[in-house]
Amino acid sequence: MSSARPGPVADVAVDAQAVAVFLRQHPDFFLRDADLLSDLELPHSRTGDTISLIERQVDVLRQKNASQQAQLEQLVFHAKENELRQRRLMHFFISLSALTEAQVLCANMPKQLAETFDLAHVDIKFITERVSKVEGMAMLFSGSEGFAWLAERLADGHSVCDDRMPSGPRDLLLGSTTASIRSLAVVPVTNRSATLVAMIVLGATQADRYQPGVDTVFLDLVGAMVSATCWRLGIV
Repeated sequence: MSSARPGPVADVAVDAQAVAVFLRQHPDFFLRDADLLSDLELPHSRTGDTISLIERQVDVLRQKNASQQAQLEQLVFHAKENELRQRRLMHFFISLSALTEAQVLCANMPKQLAETFDLAHVDIKFITERVSKVEGMAMLFSGSEGFAWLAERLADGHSVCDDRMPSGPRDLLLGSTTASIRSLAVVPVTNRSATLVAMIVLGATQADRYQPGVDTVFLDLVGAMVSATCWRLGIV
């Protein structure tokens, strides 16, 4: 039995594919047959009006250029943000290195972080049985509701960002300021044995400021520097 002949649509598809392959293999084809360019017509990508192939190419190039320009602007924006953040961190670290009293760390460090990073709430809470108590310290009890949840997530030594933290650990960290804070970062402070001894609490009124998955490199640097300062001042 003879095979059925392909219909007109199939023929067009095969021919179109062959033309596409041919043009890719001969990109200079229209240089040799330039008159064809004026005969080809294409719909405009936005208006639907018929335009020439050259006009369509220009339109496509403009769209690609606009997309690349937008990507470049985003990269530049993030680069500037990172540069500003690094400068702020440098000033913060310099101020930590100048501290000579544990009471000053407890009183001033949260205020400085809040001003430097434009945060609604910053606090450092020390774990009662793991530090030498200093006047003005905010304390946490390891038996408090929500503590185990926090300790488990900070066990790897990295900061935690969360915009939907359970009420137990959230209330433990924020107390009466809970209502206005929409996202939280918790930065671990450790002793020389890498045991958790305190938590730096950063609270933002923006829900997207500290979400799960946010890069915590800068936050971890803050935790490392505060940890080293606590060692130097004899708190841990």
